[in-house]
Parts: sequence; C-alpha cells; structure tokens
Amino acid sequence: MRPGTPYGGPLIEYGKAIATGTFQAPRRIADADRQGKAEPMTERLFRAHFTDGLHIGDAGTLARPAAEIGVVMDGFPPGELQARLDPVRRLGVTGVPVFLIGGLPPPTGSQTENTLFATLREAAQTRRGTP
Repeated sequence: MRPGTPYGGPLIEYGKAIATGTFQAPRRIADADRQGKAEPMTERLFRAHFTDGLHIGDAGTLARPAAEIGVVMDGFPPGELQARLDPVRRLGVTGVPVFLIGGLPPPTGSQTENTLFATLREAAQTRRGTP
C-alpha cells in the first residue's frame, strides 16, 4: 500500500498519524466486538489515525468514532484485554500490523506483497503436508 492511495478503504497519510500509545484503541475495539461491530470500529479507528490525524490514544477522542458507528463504550476491563493480548505477545508480537498465518512466525510491521504471498504459500504448503 502506498501512502495516500485508497484501496477500497481509508486513505493512508502517514504524516497525519500521531505517534502515541494506543492501548485505549484496542479496548474500544473490544467494546465494539461485544456489540458485533469490531470490523467497522477497527476500520474507523484506522481512518481516525491515518487519515484524520486524531489522537487515538486519548479516551475522549475515541468517543467520537465510537458514537459514529453506534458503539457503546462500556469500559472493557483493561485486565480482560491484557488476558486476550497475552497469547499474541507470547508469539513475540509487540506492535501492529501483524499477520498470524498458519502458525508460522508472524511477519510484523509493513510487509511487501511478495513477503505476504510467500508466507501464505508456505502456510498452504505446510497445511497440505508438502515442503
């Protein structure tokens, strides 16, 4: 994905993204998940961060995107979120994006199409039992 290029989703403008701790954002996504709205909330927060330049580490700022898609922020407990994140952290994941594909070590961060396709091919071959 090139900066500033839409692919059927939000426009990516890395220069607008505010470097921040984002622990509040996954809590809001967890709230949305409980309400069957995780996917639209994730997309909206992605757009808030990369397109709108909003501070997604701020709980107050997160209320607006949640309200836009009808998510009631019921205070998903931080301890429960930590418990959900622990298995992923044990895999060595410390940031996003991350791709968990077929039990292989996760490629993290920005990846080329070739890297992702190679990982998918390797996972498919492993699943079929072919080298």
